[in-house]
Amino acid sequence: MDIGVGLWVILGCYLLLLIGIGIFGHLVSEKNSLGDHYLASSGLTGLTLFMTLFASNFSGYNMIGIPGDTYRIGYTSLMWIPGLVCICLGFLFLSSSLYRIGFIKNYLTPLEFIKDRYQSNILLLLVGINSLIPMLIYITAQCKAMGDIMEGLTSGVISGFWGSVGLGVVMLLYEILGGMRSIAITDVVQGSILLLGMVILLVSSVVEYGGLWYISQQIRDKSPQLTQVPDLRDSVSWLSFNFQLLFNPFYYHILQRFLASKSEHTIKRSVVILSFTPYIAGIAPITIGLIGLSLFDVSDQESDQIFSLVMSDLMSKGDIYYWIVCFIISSAVAAIMSTGDSGLMAVSSMVSLDLVKSHLLKNRSDRFYLVIGKISSFVVLLICVILANVVKLNLKNLLGLQLSLTMQVAPAYILGFLCKLYIN
Repeated sequence: MDIGVGLWVILGCYLLLLIGIGIFGHLVSEKNSLGDHYLASSGLTGLTLFMTLFASNFSGYNMIGIPGDTYRIGYTSLMWIPGLVCICLGFLFLSSSLYRIGFIKNYLTPLEFIKDRYQSNILLLLVGINSLIPMLIYITAQCKAMGDIMEGLTSGVISGFWGSVGLGVVMLLYEILGGMRSIAITDVVQGSILLLGMVILLVSSVVEYGGLWYISQQIRDKSPQLTQVPDLRDSVSWLSFNFQLLFNPFYYHILQRFLASKSEHTIKRSVVILSFTPYIAGIAPITIGLIGLSLFDVSDQESDQIFSLVMSDLMSKGDIYYWIVCFIISSAVAAIMSTGDSGLMAVSSMVSLDLVKSHLLKNRSDRFYLVIGKISSFVVLLICVILANVVKLNLKNLLGLQLSLTMQVAPAYILGFLCKLYIN
C-alpha cells in the first residue's frame, strides 16, 4: 500500500498529541500519589468515563480482528453485535456494586475487594493469576494488531515487530507520565476519532461499494457457503461466544474504571449510553470484512490483513478517499492504543500495589511503588511485543483464550457481591 506522506503527517501529529496529553497529565497530577496515578483521584466524570469505557472495550479486536473473522466465517460474524451488547449487560450488573463497596472501603485496586471479602491468600493468589494472565494476553493482542496494521500499511517495509515497538513506546510514555488521568484524556480523543471513523467507513461503503446488499450479492456468487443461515453447531458457538462476553467487565482494567469514577450516577449514565455503541462498533468492522471477502483471496492465516487490504483499495478510489482512509486508519490506531495503555496500567497496578505493596515490601513510600509500577510497565510491554511476533494466533483466538481465563474470576466477585454477610 502506498500510503503517501499525508498519513504519516496525520499519525505523527496524533502521536505527538498523545505525548502532549501525557505531559499535561503529569503537570496537573498529584505528585507521588498512588490514588491519583492509578485512579485519577476517583474523578472520572460522565463524558470521560463513557469514552474511556468505550475506547478500552472497542479495540484492535474490533478494527483488525473482526474484519479478519468476518473474512473467515462470513455472516456468522454478526454474532459480534449481540456479543458487544452482552458486554454492556455485564457492566450493568457489576459496575455499581464494585463502586459502592470500593468507595466505602477506599480501594485502590479490584483485588483489594477479594482480599477484604474472603480473607484468603490462596483465593487472592488464584484470582490474581487469572487476572494477570488475561491482561498479558490482552496487551499481546494489541501489540499484534499494531504490528499487523503497520506492516500492512507499508507492504512489509516496516515489520510487525518494529511497528508494535514504535506505537508501544508512545503508549508507554503517556501512561508513565500521567497515569490514569492521561489515559482517560487520551481515551476521549481516541474514542471520538474511533466513533467518527466508523461512521465515515459505513458511509464510504455505501458510496463506493454499493452498500451491504450489493456486497452480499458478490459474496453469494463467490462463496455461497458463507452467506447461509448458521446450522446448529454455529448457533451453539454463537450462543457460547455471547455468553463468554458477558464476563468481559471482569477484566482488571475495566474494574479499575469503575473504582476511578466520580459517582455511582456517573457510572450508570455512562453504561446506558455505552449500550448504544455496539451497533456502530460492530457493524463497521464487519462491513470491512464483507468488503474484503467480496474483493480478495487470502489465506486464513493472512486474514487479519484484510483491514489494510480494504483500506488500500478504498484509497485508490480518488484523492478524497485518500484522506478518508487516513482518518479511518488513525481511528484504528486509536482503538488499538486506547486498549493497550489500559492493559499496561492494569499490570502496573497488580505488580506495584497487589503484589509488592501488599505482600513483598510493605510500608514504603508512594514514590517507591510508583517507580516499581513504571518499571513493570516497561518490562511487560517488551515481553508482549516479543510474544506478539512469536505466537502465531489470530486475534479472535487470543480473545477466546483470555476470556476463558477471565471467566474464572467471575464467581469470586459475583458471590462476594450477592452474599449478605460482608467481612468488615
